[in-house]
Amino acid sequence: MFARAESKIRGMTLQGAYCDELTLFTEDFFSMLLSRLSCPGAKLISTTNPDSPMYWLKVKYMDQADKLNMLSMSLRYGRQVPVLAISGEVRRMFRG
Repeated sequence: MFARAESKIRGMTLQGAYCDELTLFTEDFFSMLLSRLSCPGAKLISTTNPDSPMYWLKVKYMDQADKLNMLSMSLRYGRQVPVLAISGEVRRMFRG
């Protein structure tokens, strides 16, 4: 799937991209996508949930956000980090 997608963005100049579940993308595709975001002010917006603390996306990008001039936001559900006030109904929907 991503080999076909990579061939579609090869050679393009992009101003922005949205990727849902970025952990499903291959590292090669992600590198190609970043190289295509070459317009001044280009933005990549994505969602992700890395499976492991050693996942390439987390180690190479999320953990290096300050050095890469990148904004990385974490939203956690539960009592550990009350980032947002979330209703009990929403919490039940995402309970695993």
